[in-house]
Amino acid sequence: MIMKKFILFLYLGSTLTALSANDVYQTPNTGTVYTFADLAKIADSGVIQLDDNTFSLSKDIDVLDQDGLVLDNNATLRMGADILVRMYGGNNNFAPADTATIMPTEEGIKPKGIHFLDTSVPQTVKHVRFEGAGLRLGAPAGVTVESCSFIEHNTRIGNYAIGFVASSINNAVRNCYFYRTHLSAIGAGSNLAAGVVIEDNVFEDCSTDNRNYPVINETPAADNGAIIIRRNTIYGGKRTLPGAISVSNMLSMIGNHRIEIEDNYMDNSRYGINILGNYMNVKIKGNKIINCHYETNAMNGGSGITVNSTSDSNPTSVYVEGNTI
Repeated sequence: MIMKKFILFLYLGSTLTALSANDVYQTPNTGTVYTFADLAKIADSGVIQLDDNTFSLSKDIDVLDQDGLVLDNNATLRMGADILVRMYGGNNNFAPADTATIMPTEEGIKPKGIHFLDTSVPQTVKHVRFEGAGLRLGAPAGVTVESCSFIEHNTRIGNYAIGFVASSINNAVRNCYFYRTHLSAIGAGSNLAAGVVIEDNVFEDCSTDNRNYPVINETPAADNGAIIIRRNTIYGGKRTLPGAISVSNMLSMIGNHRIEIEDNYMDNSRYGINILGNYMNVKIKGNKIINCHYETNAMNGGSGITVNSTSDSNPTSVYVEGNTI
């Protein structure tokens, strides 16, 4: 069914680069890899060690490109209001063997979270529980996020719990759990080409602000790789505005944009799958779309699968097979 009018609000990547008003501690760029226990020994770092594995952060931290930062196993980072840790190099390890937690210093405080940027080495975030805080990905070489959880993301770092804010390749989000994010769980700025595989994740009651932010809100990536969304489970919150999965080329970026949306389960959302814009080559196969009708007018987005491509010369091509609606 073609939707005559569908306005999807996507932020540009530039909206996520505003400077923080917090004080900032910069590592000296001498090739040292730090733990948070190491930073706590530096008087002006803004890191205080509360017990063996718990640390309080009161300043933003910039880990410059020759240095690195390690999130130790079983560590807890308690971050103050709008606190952000930025990592510019490739010498970081945010993949503890068992678990680690990033959370506010106290109830009601809203930290930003973690930002990878300008890295030429692929990065991994694994086994980390994010409470309120989010993850901003601007690493050209790509980031793999695996077996993490994102609980009640607060949008201080941006509209997405995992947000792509620079063009990049080889990204992946696997086996993660998203619960009651205020807006989208995963997404990219509308002017970016960030190839990503999003697979085997569970999304529960996301986009609680009930705005026009689907749970997965992606942009095609052309030469930076396909957008592959498969085997995810999305439990919607029966709201009238958020959809389940959307891939939009609102700025008509030119390229061979390959999109695969396969074997996902979507329940209780405004819509199941939305494809908006031109130049895309889309395959939608084997999805189960259940109870996606909380906008009662299909032309306003209350539908199973919608496609809106209006170009005569470069229309989006869509192959649909074996879906249950």
